This record gives sequence, C-alpha cells and structure tokens, in this order.
Amino acid sequence: MDKLGSFKDFELASEAELENLLAAKPTYIEPGMSLLARQWPTRRGPLDLLLLDQDGRATVAELKLESSDDMLLQGLDYLAWVHENLIAIKQAFPQVSLDKKPRLVLVARSFSDVLRARCRYLRDELQPVLLAYRAGTHANETLVLTNEVDIPKMPDGGPRIPQSNDHRDYLSGDDLRQLWDNAAGYFTSLSPQVQQSPVQSYLGFKDNKGLIAALSANRRSFWVMCWHEGEWGWHFKIADAKDLDKMKAELGSDYLARATSEATP
Repeated sequence: MDKLGSFKDFELASEAELENLLAAKPTYIEPGMSLLARQWPTRRGPLDLLLLDQDGRATVAELKLESSDDMLLQGLDYLAWVHENLIAIKQAFPQVSLDKKPRLVLVARSFSDVLRARCRYLRDELQPVLLAYRAGTHANETLVLTNEVDIPKMPDGGPRIPQSNDHRDYLSGDDLRQLWDNAAGYFTSLSPQVQQSPVQSYLGFKDNKGLIAALSANRRSFWVMCWHEGEWGWHFKIADAKDLDKMKAELGSDYLARATSEATP
C-alpha cells in the first residue's frame, strides 16, 4: 500500500459487518491467524470468532463496534468455555493444540482506562490482547486496520486498600449511582450480618458464611453477580429502575437463605 495515503475511514453499521470483515481475513487480527468458526455456541451464547493462531492455539475473539467494559467479562466467559471444552474443539478442528492454552483477543474501536486496568490483573497469566480497529477503503478495497493497545503493568509499591465508593464513583450520573445504592441496600437488608467487602474489581457482600453477591460497575450500567444453582454467574445488568425491580423480584426476600444453603467460594 502507498502508505495509506488514500485510506478513507468509514463507520461500520453493525458488529456483524465487523465480524464479516475479520472472518474473511483473520490476518487483520494477527499475522498467521486463521478462522475455525463463527458464532460458535457456548453456554453463555455464541462467541463471535473462534480462531487458530500460528502456534496452533485456539483463540477467542470478542468484537464490539465501540468501547464496552462488558466485553472483557463476555470474553472471559467464552475463554473459560473453550478451556473446558478444548478436547471437543480438538475433535472438530484437529489442527488445534492441546498443549497450549487458548487465548483471548478483544477488538473494539477503543478501550476504556477501566477495562485496561482490569486487564493488568490478567496480563501475566492469560495474556489478553486488546486491538483497536479502524475500518476504511484503500484502492477500492475494504480494510480493517488494527493497533494493539497497551495493557498497563501493575503499579509499584504497596497495594491501595479498596474503598466502598471506588466502583460507585465510576458510574456516570446520579440516577445510576442511586440504583447502585439501592442494589447495595437490598443485599445489606437481607441480614445484619451482611457487610460490604470492596476489592479491586467489584464491591462484594459477605455474611458469616462468605461472599453472597457482588456489584461490578461499568460507565452506563452495572452488573450484579449472584450465587445461583450451584455457581457464580453475571445474572443482572442494571441500567434503569426496571432492571433493578426485576432483579429484586427474581431474587426475592429469601435469597440469602438460598445462597448460603450451598457452599459458596
């Protein structure tokens, strides 16, 4: 290419359009990358792209048109499923290596500082890759340009003690912060023994038997994680009062008894 002098950016209309472009040419993501499957079914739903890198590692690619803090959680869910089902994937795609851990690649126009900060806790073990994309045309060809976004290292010095308001303050707008307070109040009202327990990645709620729930903030919404049917899951996305009412109705006033009747982590 002539230094992309005639490269013309354009806005993609949907995630499906981005997926089509990357599926057609996976090397936009990384040299040597090839496509195994699109919309591969998992317990969370279909993952966007299941790829194979040049070292034979199964690679999960989670795609978003714009910046989204949710995509890290989605990608980790898909990656966990691929880890757990790697033998079955190997049977479907013999070129996949069983000796190398699957990888996670996130592709979006940009990434928030919060998502990048969360990724630093994963960089040594999981080595996720963040790719910021540009779509455009050059010489009558549609292209996707990707640029790897740096994941910051862990800060030097002693760890900062997390505070209860750290996650709340990240939310955009007083209305959403009020919903956060109401959700937190629901869990602390279940029992005098339930106390807030903030950590770096979420605000937890513990009773004398352990963690019973957690809240995780995005800019324009937050997730409520609950102990349900023997496992943790990100069950409720709260963006407005209707979401919160639905959460309270589904969990009910006996949630604590049900959550603590099974062993929690």
